[in-house]
Amino acid sequence: MKKGFVLLETLIVLIVAVVSMLGLFLTYSFVFKNLKLGNHYDNVNDVYKLNMFYKVLKDRSQKPSLGDASFAVITSSNCDSYFDSNCSKLYTKTGFEKIIYTNANLNDILNNPLRLNNTDIDYIRKLEHNYSYLIGVYKKDNENYYVSLKVSDLE
Repeated sequence: MKKGFVLLETLIVLIVAVVSMLGLFLTYSFVFKNLKLGNHYDNVNDVYKLNMFYKVLKDRSQKPSLGDASFAVITSSNCDSYFDSNCSKLYTKTGFEKIIYTNANLNDILNNPLRLNNTDIDYIRKLEHNYSYLIGVYKKDNENYYVSLKVSDLE
């Protein structure tokens, strides 16, 4: 009788230990995943680079128009219509792959993500709604890096 009770106690202690270790492992993996993603979002150097685009947009006499769209994906090939003739040099200098200019309704983007990939959408979900944004995207080591600026005063 006593040997069976010791075996049962040992099994219960092992089960509790395994569940505790599993919980610790999942918590640490979640923390390290978010830490790695945090390194890909809103680095100070990238904010400064995106601010250069913001200054060019703000200094333009005619503010960019999105028309009926809720956002525009600005690349080096179409940037002349949003910035000025020197924007391709600015793209080269800053290293951005694209800049997404949004209006205040981010739900339109999230509900209709035609020209954006999943990582773009994941980043946009993290932003506060009811603001316009400039979102800079660039690749480094085949991973996307993101930075954003609230630009409600452009409208």
